[in-house]
Amino acid sequence: MDREVKYRVNKYILRLLVQHNIISKADAAIIQMQLLEEMNPPYKSVEEIGDFEEYRKNSGDKNTGK
Repeated sequence: MDREVKYRVNKYILRLLVQHNIISKADAAIIQMQLLEEMNPPYKSVEEIGDFEEYRKNSGDKNTGK
């Protein structure tokens, strides 16, 4: 499970970098593929490459719905 946690933390960092326009979504997707290959997390088979836009849609305040 350690690999899964490390992968998820790295993916979260990638999402933040995309959200703040530090790196492009395309570059983040490439890095995500490299992370999947290198870390080989247990739930690798359910990953969607480049799903960073979905993060933006769901990043609002859950209490206010904004």
